[in-house]
Amino acid sequence: MIESILSQKEAKNGLHVNVIAAHIFNKTINLFEAPEHALNYEVLKKKVNAILSAEVKKKKGGKYLKVINPKTGKGRKGFYKMKSKKI
Repeated sequence: MIESILSQKEAKNGLHVNVIAAHIFNKTINLFEAPEHALNYEVLKKKVNAILSAEVKKKKGGKYLKVINPKTGKGRKGFYKMKSKKI
């Protein structure tokens, strides 16, 4: 689901983890009938952040990148985007 959200045209410049988790939470809230089985938003946000940060740290085969702040040249905290495919 993360890949489908970040591959949309609106997410070309990257999205924050909170926005990605909110999209996933809103899509999956209807999948669970009983409220006790529903996934907590904070838990979901931590899992999404863990997945994205692990993918960024991969040397080869990672799908995601951190968004770079043009003023400082460092990665923006919590912002991720898809790697562009080379043709």
